[in-house]
Amino acid sequence: MYLLATTIVRLTDIGVDCGYITGYSIEVLVAGSQGQFEQAGLCVPQQTDDQGDLVAEAGKAIVDRLHVSLVDEGEDSLYEACDADSSQWETVFAGFLCEDGDQGFYQEISQTADCCSRDVLLIHDISVKPEYQSRGLEMAVAERIIETFGSGCDLVVYNYGGQTNELEALIPIGFRPGPIQGHAFLNLNHQHPKVQQDGFCKFVASPGDDTEVQAWFWCLHCEHIWLGSPGGVEQCPRAKRGECDGSPIDALEVGKGKALPLQHWPPISCWNEGDKLPAYTNGAPNASA
Repeated sequence: MYLLATTIVRLTDIGVDCGYITGYSIEVLVAGSQGQFEQAGLCVPQQTDDQGDLVAEAGKAIVDRLHVSLVDEGEDSLYEACDADSSQWETVFAGFLCEDGDQGFYQEISQTADCCSRDVLLIHDISVKPEYQSRGLEMAVAERIIETFGSGCDLVVYNYGGQTNELEALIPIGFRPGPIQGHAFLNLNHQHPKVQQDGFCKFVASPGDDTEVQAWFWCLHCEHIWLGSPGGVEQCPRAKRGECDGSPIDALEVGKGKALPLQHWPPISCWNEGDKLPAYTNGAPNASA
């Protein structure tokens, strides 16, 4: 699999109208032999690439990089740079970058930065054709986008637009729902996504040597939250101390299945282990609890 990226860079003075944000249009291509496609149960493409391999378009992605360092050097503000580009960047600014924003998210990212650059990568969309879904391509594409176009960035924002299946696909590599609905985030000062190939055109999450992938869990019995291993069997820590009667079946991984609706909960970036969150009512959190 490889990515074919296209971008336009105008040779004009850098300002709010040009230069602060670089956009990329990306094609996701899968190359291999006829036997590899057939063995994987995929349609055999008719086109070939420069190497003589059969090649198929498996999906597309749209990505922007906000050059915060360039904004800092100029006369414009971060808000002006985002506002001049698009309503999507205006939304990202309000939820993630505004110093007076909800729950101090911007300060949280800035305080953990280990370099002077605070550039931001915005993944507008990763779309995978139905034939190639459920193969981990979304994770692989996101990882390669971040490693290729996100070097020097502190924050990655993914606009999943309320499509919960798109969020679920990226949770194994560290993305979490952000302070604004429909947007997930990854703090690159805490974690870099790692993906490994598990067969032809198939990928799985792989924690790095120095990174432990964790997920939030919620106890259906006592409503407290804690961090654990994604996809694993968990039990409420309070139950282990005899303070809760919950069993492993009561431990729901946030972002999967029943524990997916988050719109009535505080932003996940502000959660702390041991917090108690509202109970469910008809499959969704009860905001008044």
